[in-house]
Amino acid sequence: MRFYAQSSQSIYSKPFNSHQATTPLYNCYTIILKLLTPKSIVASLFLFNFLFLHQTIARNISYPILSPNQLQIKSPQLESAYQSILSQDFPSAKHKLNSLLQSDERPQAIYYLSHVYLRLDQMDRAHDQLGRLKSYPSFQSIFTHAEAVYDSNLAWYFLRRKRWTKAFDLFQKASSSQNTEDILEFISSIYLDRTKFWKRGRDLKNKINLLKSSVKINPKHEETLQILTKILTQKNEYSEAEPYLELLVEHFSTKQRRLELAQLYTYTNKVRIAAKIYRTLHNQYPNDRFITTKYNQTIDFLKLNSETNWDPSSLEIDNSTRTQMQSFQKLLLDKNYKEAEALLENLIEHNPNDWKFRQELISLYRLQKQYQKALDTLQPLGERFGNSYQYQYQKALCLEKLDSKQGISFVKDQLLNPELSPEQSYPYQEILAKLYLKTGNLELAREILMQLVQIDYPTKHVANFYYGVYFSQIRFFQKSLEYYHLAYDEQGSNPKYLLALATTLRQLGHQEKSKIYYLKLVNSFPGSQYVEYAKKLFPNVKINVDDHQNTDNTPAYLKLFYSITQKQNNLTLTKTLELLKQTHQWDLLIQYLEYALQKNPEQPEYKSQLENLYKNYTNLDFSYQIDNSYYIEEIEKMHIESRDDELDLFYRHLNPHVSITPEIRTLIAKYLLEAEFFEIPELIYQSLLDDGPHKIQYYSQLGYLYFTQKRFSEALNAYYQALNLNPANSTILFKLAELLRTTGELQKSQLIYQEIINLNLSSQSVEDAQFYLRQLNLEINSANGN
Repeated sequence: MRFYAQSSQSIYSKPFNSHQATTPLYNCYTIILKLLTPKSIVASLFLFNFLFLHQTIARNISYPILSPNQLQIKSPQLESAYQSILSQDFPSAKHKLNSLLQSDERPQAIYYLSHVYLRLDQMDRAHDQLGRLKSYPSFQSIFTHAEAVYDSNLAWYFLRRKRWTKAFDLFQKASSSQNTEDILEFISSIYLDRTKFWKRGRDLKNKINLLKSSVKINPKHEETLQILTKILTQKNEYSEAEPYLELLVEHFSTKQRRLELAQLYTYTNKVRIAAKIYRTLHNQYPNDRFITTKYNQTIDFLKLNSETNWDPSSLEIDNSTRTQMQSFQKLLLDKNYKEAEALLENLIEHNPNDWKFRQELISLYRLQKQYQKALDTLQPLGERFGNSYQYQYQKALCLEKLDSKQGISFVKDQLLNPELSPEQSYPYQEILAKLYLKTGNLELAREILMQLVQIDYPTKHVANFYYGVYFSQIRFFQKSLEYYHLAYDEQGSNPKYLLALATTLRQLGHQEKSKIYYLKLVNSFPGSQYVEYAKKLFPNVKINVDDHQNTDNTPAYLKLFYSITQKQNNLTLTKTLELLKQTHQWDLLIQYLEYALQKNPEQPEYKSQLENLYKNYTNLDFSYQIDNSYYIEEIEKMHIESRDDELDLFYRHLNPHVSITPEIRTLIAKYLLEAEFFEIPELIYQSLLDDGPHKIQYYSQLGYLYFTQKRFSEALNAYYQALNLNPANSTILFKLAELLRTTGELQKSQLIYQEIINLNLSSQSVEDAQFYLRQLNLEINSANGN
């Protein structure tokens, strides 16, 4: 095998030429076959069997393809080619279809050829066939179907490379153009195939997100809904699981799923709806003891925790009441509290024995911080509803805000109630822990919170947050940050958690990370009281300049310049102009002065500066070095905030005489390439080849850029140039092998994987190369009909 390694190095030592590269690679392939030993053949057979099973599972995905009958044509030859494709006899299918390209059945033959190349993962050839098919206007529907399958295959490619958004966009395009059952089934199957082995950690999180994307495209896919519901319920994320289980029951209702939905509703505080489901099931299956028990338990619970003399028939809510409650929710969203209160009072008047409307009214008062009014409303209701859990809990919430000492006494009494279930006790324990923190009893608070964070229950994020508060009070900020993150991960819609993260990061000295959470808070919850608190803590984050900067007509590159230079506190107009001069940003200065004079012509000093710049423009020195850490920090923040379009614009508007360090240029190119801006990264990497310190990295990135744009010959040349500098770079060898495989050079790709195995740079690289090599061998055998 040493001979092959030496030969391959000689290949990489020259600029890429397809004729030079071909012959040695094929000769080496012959040598490899001769060097196989009986022992290695046995191992290969074992691995082949494993991979065959893996491929069989993957091939279970049903590719959408129209039959000759659906194409409304009767042709023995087309039918035979169609059957060959279904049986994966692709060489035979290609032979039959090529013979039809000169006949009247040419469009249908092109359609089936596109499917052959798709299944061989030869995307370019499939795309060529689609281009030919597009030239037949009368076959538009066939072309649309084939294009949808092509887009779905391309999305599959992006899924394998963890480019989730790109894949989702392509899937959406495919489903929009061809919203048929076979295409939707194909897309859902691809998502399931991509995520089937992901079971824990970050993989599991990605699996949940991808399956949610799958449901957005195909909300009626039974297996996806079932798997997603199961994962979310196992993670105790009941609120998230609820809509997916509802869809599952709506479209694929079974007795077991209806029972699961009823159980889920009990976790999401919708016991009344759960009781309705149990009652319906009880009527359908009167002899099922389990259903009867669950039905009786929910009825008992509602009797205990609702108004006295509660009647199961009240499970039915008339349509008028439901409409009014929907109006109430809308009024809350609009913060129209007076009308919301009037609507509730009207409902209470017509339903005097219904606790739920009174509870909504008390909650409305608490929302407006009218805690005494809420407590005063509760007091007269004690005789009628005082025995219910919900009444006592509302009273505890009011006392928590009004009187800490009385609140502690009241909650401790409630926790002594032997009839209180664990689920009912957790909210009381949360209130008690908060009161202990408020009154300085930190050790008592710690004991409660330490137990709560170890229990899985619906509002665990509350316990995590206040455990973070406890650690913050003892000034253990690193531990505090850990629990704030846990709370935010579980309940990202709470602005209080964002404020806690921002302030704690600031206390730990992570100013830039702190500002990221501050900006998330300001952008996501602009009307929240916590934004006002945050603005006091971060007075210098927002740039303080004249009003004209904040208008919608401000040029985008000027906004970006402000963003990058925002470290200059209180950046007034005068300071801004001075800063532009210091950094030799003359073009930006001219644009800024022109814009400022448009807004306010009565500024002679600015007019004088502008005329002076016009007059001496040819003599201006534009040279300036961008090299400080402010730019790196701001560029990273812009990328996190998905403002890559501004970054692209900023680089375009810089004068050519402005020099930027290779480190900053590499960072800009990296982020723009990730955001699929190709022009600027290509220019940057080309320029870095002249003065940058890491030429191998630049060639590799150029190769990836060209590969993404399907400029395969340029990508191939870039990879060979990188390997010319370091023939033993396994990362680039993997990229080269994948490129060769994509362009149909399967045997060349084979030899590259074998080269990685021979180099034996790491156990992981060898294992990966062996896996891809086995996969490739199967593909070659399949294409040859073996």
